[in-house]
Amino acid sequence: NKYSLKRKHYVYFAKERNTARLIHLIPLSAKSTRKTAYKRQNEATKYIIKFIDSSYLKIIRTHITMKLLLKIIILTGSFLSVESQQTCAAFTAAEASSALWSCDPSGRPYYYSDDQLNFDAARAACQALTPFNGKQFDIVVIETQAELDFIVADPAFTTNRRYIGLQAQAFSDPPVMCDYKWLNGAPVTLDFPFDNELPTNPDPVVPRCVFLDKRDPPSILQRRCTRLKRYICEVSAPYVSACEKVKTRFFQIDEGTEQLSFEDAQTACMENDANLITVKSLKENMCAFDKYVACESSIWLGLVSNLEKNKFHWIDNDISPYRNWCSGVSPAPGTEGCILLRFDNPSFTTTGCFELVEDCVTPQSFVCEANTLCDKNGFQTLTKVISKIIQGTKNDCKSCRH
Repeated sequence: NKYSLKRKHYVYFAKERNTARLIHLIPLSAKSTRKTAYKRQNEATKYIIKFIDSSYLKIIRTHITMKLLLKIIILTGSFLSVESQQTCAAFTAAEASSALWSCDPSGRPYYYSDDQLNFDAARAACQALTPFNGKQFDIVVIETQAELDFIVADPAFTTNRRYIGLQAQAFSDPPVMCDYKWLNGAPVTLDFPFDNELPTNPDPVVPRCVFLDKRDPPSILQRRCTRLKRYICEVSAPYVSACEKVKTRFFQIDEGTEQLSFEDAQTACMENDANLITVKSLKENMCAFDKYVACESSIWLGLVSNLEKNKFHWIDNDISPYRNWCSGVSPAPGTEGCILLRFDNPSFTTTGCFELVEDCVTPQSFVCEANTLCDKNGFQTLTKVISKIIQGTKNDCKSCRH
């Protein structure tokens, strides 16, 4: 704060945390004394504080009012949108070939075409259907057992084999299920009987598509995408991967084709500046399941049984307490063996579970995780390590005890 008598005005500067400067001018007479200047300074201070308080209050009131209005608009729009939604029954009844349409228990329409087309033409035909409540159709993607059960039992499914939205993204020899992904990017999590016969084509990487055979048990047959077949359409829905909700650093060496013992797998990961995969939260577990369930039944997990301390700990020394044992109960602390992350346990449909095995030598598939201390768990671990070092230093320092 400072004052000035130049040009018969008192100039007052108020700095708010060095971010803003307010200037208030108060007229002064030529005969004003220093005492009068201080008095006017106090008046200016009170005025500015009052002005700031009233301005902030107006801003807060305006902000609250705008948020309330925005919520009202959103709720009103949602209500009107729900009111204007067409039911599945009304939608299918309005279609010319209503006998080819069906509605599942959730009110989602399915279309079973009588036309025989190749895969690309079938997909284009699905996308050309009239949208349902603004949502476009595509070849069916079957992600749950309940949906599969509904489709194969649907009376509108009149022929045994139809195209579904499953295509090869890789070309193993012989082909395996993890070569395939759904059109929306989702992994194949259903346990289909799989026909491994290669398409009758000399080109080993010819595009491969899939028919669903509804006969008991339902199975999938891989064939050339140029084959003419009937097809099933449904309202397309984007797939949201569990890995989008968590920052992961999972990767496989040589596209996951190599299987090693636990020790050799960890060595291979360390040579790539990584450790065996760790899953320290439900979200990370769901992500690992999402990425590897179609291709692996189990992988080595970077959870170590520490025989000296009688406890399990993560191989990168992270302190996360997350565990998901297949049996539901943790093995006895200090039990010898290595841990597998299993994806084939029927009791776990969205996550892998932990299983302690005595045999650490038999080769298993493995996934690596790049090293970093930049995530939340890494920061917690680093903080704990530093705290222990500081505490140990204090205990060793006699003068620190006083």
